[in-house]
Amino acid sequence: MAKKLLAMSVIVSGLGLVITVGTRAAHSAAALNGFNDWNALVNTDQPQTLAARTFHVSHEMTINDVRQARLVLLEGIDNAILRLIKSEPKAMMDEPRGMFDTTHIAQLLKTDQLDEAIVELDKLQAKVIKVFDQEAADKEVVPQIQNLIASLKQE
Repeated sequence: MAKKLLAMSVIVSGLGLVITVGTRAAHSAAALNGFNDWNALVNTDQPQTLAARTFHVSHEMTINDVRQARLVLLEGIDNAILRLIKSEPKAMMDEPRGMFDTTHIAQLLKTDQLDEAIVELDKLQAKVIKVFDQEAADKEVVPQIQNLIASLKQE
């Protein structure tokens, strides 16, 4: 049971192309039988219309965008540590107050001192594990620290 197809829309690399079956002059419909009918398809777009189309270029990140993204990830780490402190306040009883201050790490990230920031993030991770134990730290904080470290290593 063969069906005749007069026109169809195809998306190719973001372009919407109208392709008709048959010759461009006659626009006659040829039967498409399935598996190997590609030779029956003809592109009806004129080369001029394809060349005249404009393409939307996605926003490329600037260095300031990258720095801001780093700081957002660091803020997520800060928030995860605060949630952990609230959920296990007894663990912080004998610890100094600014133990998990990430101001220095933020400054390193702002000034693109990524290797030093990675070292400090490793130290922060070790402190979190020491204070809250591995299991509690692994629930939220460690994955976020590892995520930021991995993104810094890629830069």
